[in-house]
Amino acid sequence: MRSLLLLTVAAALAVSACTTANTGITASGPSASDVIAVDRDFDLKPGQTARVDGTAITVSFVGVPEDSRCPVDVQCVWAGNGAVSLVVTDETGARSTVILNTTLSPRSARVSGYEINFAGLKPEPKQGSPIPLANYVATLRVTRP
Repeated sequence: MRSLLLLTVAAALAVSACTTANTGITASGPSASDVIAVDRDFDLKPGQTARVDGTAITVSFVGVPEDSRCPVDVQCVWAGNGAVSLVVTDETGARSTVILNTTLSPRSARVSGYEINFAGLKPEPKQGSPIPLANYVATLRVTRP
């Protein structure tokens, strides 16, 4: 019975150690505009915008509303989740905000016949070291299903 209690307490501590304070962070300021190829990974930093080659579709990295990913120096019960907020402009010029996740759904969004896939979020968190918004990099891929 005592070992079950210790295991429960250890699991609770591991889960609580996997939460960071990056909730609700958003970017502001000028954005760089890059042209990206279909079916290739590309990286965006907060405030950056990329345009899909040969289209009017743009993807802008706005912020990180959630980063509960397990720190690399902690053993967690669950991997956690990282979420990015993107503003996507379709071929007609209509803009929409999309939240994509590393672990939870949705991990992709459809826009004007293309799919935007969230491939990863860098850097990996470390226990006790909050990640400044400017240090985040979202890895995305645009495909034509």
